[in-house]
Order: sequence, then structure tokens, then C-alpha cells
Amino acid sequence: MKPLGRVSRVARHGFHPAVLGASLVYSGVLYVAGLSAGILDIETPFWVVTVAAVLLFSPLYHGFVIPWIAADGGRPKALGAAMIASFPRLFVGQLLLGGGVILGLFALILPGVYLGIRGVLYKQAIVLEGATPVDALRRSFRETADGRTVVFAAAALGAFYGVAVGSDLLASLLGSPVARGVLSVAVSGCLLAVVNALLTDLHALRSADRPMEGAGGSA
Repeated sequence: MKPLGRVSRVARHGFHPAVLGASLVYSGVLYVAGLSAGILDIETPFWVVTVAAVLLFSPLYHGFVIPWIAADGGRPKALGAAMIASFPRLFVGQLLLGGGVILGLFALILPGVYLGIRGVLYKQAIVLEGATPVDALRRSFRETADGRTVVFAAAALGAFYGVAVGSDLLASLLGSPVARGVLSVAVSGCLLAVVNALLTDLHALRSADRPMEGAGGSA
């Protein structure tokens, strides 16, 4: 597929009503959960609420939006059953990757960033292929083994966090707390939708390069 065609496809899937709506709701949940304390505000006890919201709602969110993105404009089949089946694997997967990233961040920051980028496709492997958490992380590392893929994933995630931080700074200039919240949720929700569409498209592209790889084994 030509580059412009891929961009158009990613945009269409990212702004599918189901994907965008779920992304806005998820962004709103995280925003409300983080009002008292962020994930890094460990001196405030309410940071536990933010962490719990991520751990509980992230598997539900990704278990919902990734099948919609992969359905290529259609309606995913047996979505409820698939979400229930993928929830524990997504939960464990984010604990494994999140723990590695946190340890890496303490080790001069860059190792944590690198681990986060290399493991970024594990959710797609779990939701779309039924992989176990460990195997999903292994697949993500295989699918991001070449430099171009790492740069692409880093650029996508960097753009996401850069725009999110920029929107928060812009929102801080607004006088109304409601206006700040609406702007933050809207920008974060749109970014989440597009980034998930980008990563799901990248997973499909990299998986197509390894047609002999089975659902539970190695290439």
C-alpha cells in the first residue's frame, strides 16, 4: 500500500466513531482519576487511584478499540467475549512491560524508554492473535527489531506525549477548570485513537513480513 493510502487508512480507523468515542471516554476516566494526583505523585496517596484506573481500564479500552481498528471498517465479531478473554492477558502484559520500563527509567532513563518502544505492540499480539503476555512481548520485540520500526514507533509515541504535554500547557492558560478539562480530554482522546490505529497498522504490516509465525510459537 502506498504511504498516502496508509495514512488515509490510519486516519479513517482512528476516527471511526467506536474508536474515537471509546478513546474520549477512556481519556476522560484517566483525567478524572488524575485530578487529585498523577502517577508520579507518589507523595500524595491519591496516585494509587490513577494507577488503578490505568491498570483496570486500559485492558478494557484496548480490548475494545483494537478489534474495531483491525476490522477494517466492519464490525468485529464476538467483541464482548474477546474483551473478557483478553483482559487478564492485557493486565499481566502491562504489569510486565510497565515494571520493566520503570526499572529502566531508574537506570539512566534511556533503557526504560527503549523497552517501552520495543514492547509497544504487545497489546495487538494479545488481542488479535491470542498470544500470552510473555509471547506477546517477544513478538513485539521481534516486530520492532529493525531501526526504521523503532524510529517510527518512537516518533508516534513522541508526538503523542509532545502534543499531550503541549495541550496541557495550553489548557493551563484557560481560566475555567471545565474548559481545561474538556480541552485535555479532547486532545488526549483523539491522540489515543490515532496512535492505536498507527500501532495496529504497524503490527499488521510487520506480521505480514513473518507469515510463517504461528499464534503460539516462534518464526
